[in-house]
Amino acid sequence: MLAAYDETRKRVKRRRHRYPNGHIYFISRPDDLSYPVKVGYSGASLYMRLANVQVGCPYRLAVIESCPAHHSLELRLHLHLAESRMIGEWFARSPALAAAMRAAAAEELDTLLGVRPIEAPIAASPPPAKKRLRGSARVLEVASARPVSTQKPYSPPAMKAKTKKAPEA
Repeated sequence: MLAAYDETRKRVKRRRHRYPNGHIYFISRPDDLSYPVKVGYSGASLYMRLANVQVGCPYRLAVIESCPAHHSLELRLHLHLAESRMIGEWFARSPALAAAMRAAAAEELDTLLGVRPIEAPIAASPPPAKKRLRGSARVLEVASARPVSTQKPYSPPAMKAKTKKAPEA
C-alpha cells in the first residue's frame, strides 16, 4: 500500500483552467456612462459572476456585453486595454474599451486582438485509455515496476532464547 501511496504523491497535476471555454464579460452600471467597467472571464454562469461582483458594489450592476471565448483571450484583452486600467480588472471608459465592447457584441474579439484560430489540432490523437488497476492489483503493479535491489535483503538477527535463571540461595 505504501508503494501505491508514493506513486500517487509523485504525480504532478497540471494547472488548467476549470472551464477553458466560457465568456468574456463587461460589467458596469448601465445608467452611468462614466462608471468603470469590469472586464473578466467566467467559465460558469455569467449571472452567478455578476451576483458575486454585485456583493461588493453599492450600485446596481449589469452585464453590458459578453461573448463566448477561451480563457486565454482575457489576458490578451487586459494587455490591450492596459492604458485604461484602474485597478485589478476594472477599466476606465475609453475608445479602446468601446471598440472591444463592439467587437464582443459582434463576436469578433479574437480578430480585434489579432488571435488566429487553429485550423488543425496541434497534437496527435491521444492514445487509447488504459484501464487503471485498483486495490491490491495496483499495489502489485507499482511494486513490480520498482527496480530490484542487488543487495542482500535485511534479515533480523535470530532471537536468542532467554531462560530464567534460578535465584541463587
